[in-house]
Amino acid sequence: MSIRVIVGLGNPGREYEDTRHNIGFVLLDHLARQWRVAWENKARFFCQIGKATDPLSGKACYLVKPWKFMNRSGEALRPFLDFHRFAAADMVVAYDEIQLDLGKLKVSVRGSAGGHNGVEDLLQRVGPDFTRLRLGIGPKTPKEIDMKDFVLGKFSADEKKILENHLPEMEEALLSVVRDGPDKAMNRFNRKPKNSRPEEAKQTKNNEPKEKLPFDLHSRHPRPGTAGGIDD
Repeated sequence: MSIRVIVGLGNPGREYEDTRHNIGFVLLDHLARQWRVAWENKARFFCQIGKATDPLSGKACYLVKPWKFMNRSGEALRPFLDFHRFAAADMVVAYDEIQLDLGKLKVSVRGSAGGHNGVEDLLQRVGPDFTRLRLGIGPKTPKEIDMKDFVLGKFSADEKKILENHLPEMEEALLSVVRDGPDKAMNRFNRKPKNSRPEEAKQTKNNEPKEKLPFDLHSRHPRPGTAGGIDD
């Protein structure tokens, strides 16, 4: 297995910037800054793509953020993978995990979607063989908050500090998958979290926004109707 595609999941639009559901985008943007990769808006694939070279291994790879709603992530990625003749096994996907505390992570291969709509769409449209980097966003607080409202809510100031402090480890885990393969990455990073909550309800389905949103997650990205923009 050789990882050539690094994917982060999220929802497009400024409204969803800094939300918990977009932690995959946060990690990909962090990696793009570290590697000095420029994002390109590929309308034919409904993805934002960065061509990268791992400075340590010299391996060429793609950074990819699907620019359809989370529950259509596979719909965006399938044409990209087909065009480049990549298989699901060539891909690692970073996404939010409610059953891990913020700052915790887990590397896995295969398994169910666990109620995550983006992963479920990938399983249906791409297949099960991609590597997952699950990034904790829990615990759900307050407990009575609706799951949709929680995952689509923005990180608090304190949570942003925690996330910022753990981004280097998240990056390290992601690059371990790319450089060493998922098995070695799992052995290295899958320390059993002390505060995991297996009894907590999984993310509910159909918690994704349905309305049409603008394409401008960050102000540096073009809006619809401008050169390079993607209007979903």
